[in-house]
Amino acid sequence: MNTQSSSSRRAIRGALRAAAMVGAVVVLLSGCATAGTPAAGATASDPPTGDRPVAESTAFPVPSPIVPVLPAADGTPVPVPLSPEAPAVPAEPLRCADEQLELAVEALPDESGAGQSGFNLRFRNVSAEVCTVWGWPGVSAVGADGTLVGFPAQAVGGDGALVTLPPDVVAISHVAVSAAGAYGCPAVTAVGLRAFVTSDGAGPGVTVEHEIVVCGDTTSTMRQSAFAPAS
Repeated sequence: MNTQSSSSRRAIRGALRAAAMVGAVVVLLSGCATAGTPAAGATASDPPTGDRPVAESTAFPVPSPIVPVLPAADGTPVPVPLSPEAPAVPAEPLRCADEQLELAVEALPDESGAGQSGFNLRFRNVSAEVCTVWGWPGVSAVGADGTLVGFPAQAVGGDGALVTLPPDVVAISHVAVSAAGAYGCPAVTAVGLRAFVTSDGAGPGVTVEHEIVVCGDTTSTMRQSAFAPAS
């Protein structure tokens, strides 16, 4: 009787262990099948559900910038721009061109005598636009036939400062002249002076009548100073 009871208990325990092992295998196979099978509506290229990233619960929304408002005349709020555009900066006046200027000679009697003479060239802005002059104009004597005579005036002194010429305003350049006879050169009597102001020197120049004796070779008898405001 005892022997049969012990045998029965061992048989029951063995059956229970076998059933438990079968159940574990079934659960394991079921989990593998679920992980490898795409979810309903997913394509073959979609990653399995278990591989998809999960949104972090600690993320916070980024607030939008606060735009101040001001009431309009009718009381409607009007947004105020956070970064208003800077006002346009006016461009600097361009350099004067020959065609914008009128040339005149201002005699300086106190500088005449002993083989020397002097005068001011006066450049008046006759255009409707503001322009500037700076440095030295190119100055040459002009013959009766309109061609340039002798050697251009030589620049002396400092290069001066930028001179702004609104319409009808004058800038000057001083010219000192030595007598041609002092150089032993062939003397030529010119009937005028022509100044070149356009920045590249390619302008037609601006001419004024003024009788002057210069050397007909490469000897320069004129010395000129840079532009300056007229006094």
